[in-house]
Amino acid sequence: MKPWPSLLHLDTRLSTPSTSLKTRTPSRTSISTPKQWFERQIRDPYVKLRQQSDYRSRAAFKLIEIQKSHKIFKYGMAVLDLGAAPGSWSQVALEYIADNKPPTSDKPPGRVIGVDLQAIDLLPGATFIQGDILCPKARDQIKALIPDGQHVDVVISDMACPSMGLKAKENAVNNELFETARDTAMMFLKQRGTFVCKFFQGSFETDQRRALESVFKKVSLEKPAASRSTSSENYFVATGFRTRGNNRQIS
Repeated sequence: MKPWPSLLHLDTRLSTPSTSLKTRTPSRTSISTPKQWFERQIRDPYVKLRQQSDYRSRAAFKLIEIQKSHKIFKYGMAVLDLGAAPGSWSQVALEYIADNKPPTSDKPPGRVIGVDLQAIDLLPGATFIQGDILCPKARDQIKALIPDGQHVDVVISDMACPSMGLKAKENAVNNELFETARDTAMMFLKQRGTFVCKFFQGSFETDQRRALESVFKKVSLEKPAASRSTSSENYFVATGFRTRGNNRQIS
């Protein structure tokens, strides 16, 4: 197998359409004033854990919990992180795919490819692309970073739109982000690969799950303890990707 390209920080600075890929935002809660937000942060045990760790955001603990339940990462894997800023999910993935090589393994360390509209600080073992996943140029960058034109083992997405104050609009935009992440996973996942994606409970949930069940062997729902109880966010963990042919061609 051809080795991964050397560590790069690719700044594509692509133009972004109106449906551009969004980055992670705080959970939707009833927080309405700076004082309420500050008080919540003080009480939040995962904020304290993050401050005691090297993780870039508390969202890291959500993926750690998902990993403990589903064992989605293994040493040597290739991972695509959508909406990767500020990089905490990439940090978690690298702990499992690149660190602590098993004594019996002859595989090279795994790597992460992250994509986001925002610039992301360098992270050893990860390659970050600043651009819009909907743009062909960003997809071409991803393809160029996957050795021998292969596909990745896992696609992860913690994308969500900023709070708009209009729940119906937020739901619609978050559904668009889900569809973007799902379609990207279908482009780049290996056969039997895994897809982890944020979703929000509501009118789109049933259709979203059905869409995943049509192309994955198993679809589970996760509400990590690190996800605030006041938030409607949940995660799909879809394993056993089984679509081939025209449905997963990369254009």
